[in-house]
Amino acid sequence: MRRPGARGAAFARVSVCCAALLALLAFAAACGENGEEPALDESSPPELRTMEASPSPDGEERTLRLSQGSIDRSSDLTLSLSRVTDGEARLTVVDGPDIAEEEKVTAAEGDSVELDNGYTITFDKVENAPEDHEGVGGAGAVELTVSPPA
Repeated sequence: MRRPGARGAAFARVSVCCAALLALLAFAAACGENGEEPALDESSPPELRTMEASPSPDGEERTLRLSQGSIDRSSDLTLSLSRVTDGEARLTVVDGPDIAEEEKVTAAEGDSVELDNGYTITFDKVENAPEDHEGVGGAGAVELTVSPPA
């Protein structure tokens, strides 16, 4: 004798499994062949772009956006944004040519800093956390341009 509703429960489990499989297949198709990331839609606004379709080759100038607590590679340098407070950003140069140990840089919007290895970091935009922000990381951000030595 079957329990009442057993057929409906079995059908629901199969439906959920099919939906999960379809979602997985859609994700795999979006990634393209060989696990490559899909290219960005160049018509989308810059603030919605989260990655570059093809990163700048080593040794080329690159502009990037870092949010507080994030880390990114800009051509030859690996950069981390520690904090943004009162219009000043604290950036850590984690790795790069002739970088023996991490180098800390503090600058405001419009400032340019030349590192000992000849690279220049220009702070194009510094965004403080919103006033109603409750202290959780990732609220401040910077846009900066990294230029290799001439």
